[in-house]
Amino acid sequence: MMSQPMVFTKIEATGNDFIVCDGTQFTNKALSADVIRKLCHRRFGIGADGVIVLNHLRMHYFNADGSVGEMCGNGLRAATRFALEQGWIQPRQDILLQADDGAHRARLHSEEQIMVEILHNQTERHISFAAEEIDSRLRFLNYMNTGVPHVVLEVSGDLETIDVEKIGKKIRNHSTFQPKGTNVNFLKRLSSSRIQIRTYERGVEAETLSCGTGSVASALTIFEDGSQRKQRLLVETRGGTLEVQKDKTGLFLSGPAHVSFSGLVDLAQH
Repeated sequence: MMSQPMVFTKIEATGNDFIVCDGTQFTNKALSADVIRKLCHRRFGIGADGVIVLNHLRMHYFNADGSVGEMCGNGLRAATRFALEQGWIQPRQDILLQADDGAHRARLHSEEQIMVEILHNQTERHISFAAEEIDSRLRFLNYMNTGVPHVVLEVSGDLETIDVEKIGKKIRNHSTFQPKGTNVNFLKRLSSSRIQIRTYERGVEAETLSCGTGSVASALTIFEDGSQRKQRLLVETRGGTLEVQKDKTGLFLSGPAHVSFSGLVDLAQH
C-alpha cells in the first residue's frame, strides 16, 4: 500500500487531548472512521479523545470512535493554538473559527488563556429517569445543546463517589436521546463563583478529563436558574480549571491548551 504520511500535533486542553492536523496534506478519504479509531487508540495508535482537521480556520472534528462530531469546545481552543503554531494567526488577534454548528469568535491571549465563543440552543424537555438509571443523589437540571447535546445532573454529596461511567453510559443511550445519544454532566456547586463537573462523553464512550461544551452547559444551567447574578463561573474539571462567561455579546469558554508533541504518522499503516 502506498505511504500516506500525515504531519500532526498532539494538543491537550485541560486533559482533553486531540490529534490536530492541516487538512490540505491529504484527501478526506485517507482519514476514514477506521483510521481515526486506530489513531486515537491509546495502545495501538497515538492516543486521543478526538481528531481535528483544520483547513486554515475551518474545523472538522471527529470523535475517538470515528464518528463525526458537530463541535467540540476544548477542540476549538486546541484548534486556535494549532493555528498559532502554523502561523495562520497572531497572539491576541480576533478570529472566526468555522465549525459544523457555525462560526465561533476566538482569541488566544496566551497558551494559558484561549477564549472561544460557544453557540447554544436551549432545549425544553421534561425528562424523568427510572430508579435503576439514576443515583438517588442526582437531580435532573437541564438538557441543552452547546454545539452538541448535554444532560446536566446536580450531585448532592461527594461527586467523586458517583459512578460516572455506569450512569453516564445508561443516560447517553437512553431512548429519549436516540438516535444520536447525549453527553452527560455531573455537577457539584462549590460556591457562588465555582462549580465542579465530571462528564461522560458521547463518541469517546467514557469519562474524559475535561469537556468544554459540557462545562458551558453546566455553567449556563447555573446562570439561568436565577441563583447567579454574576454571569461568570470557574469550572473545575479533572483536567484543570476552565472559565465560562456570559455577557450581552455572547457565551465564552476560556482555558489553557498546550502542545504535547508533534510527529509524522503513516495513514496507510492504520
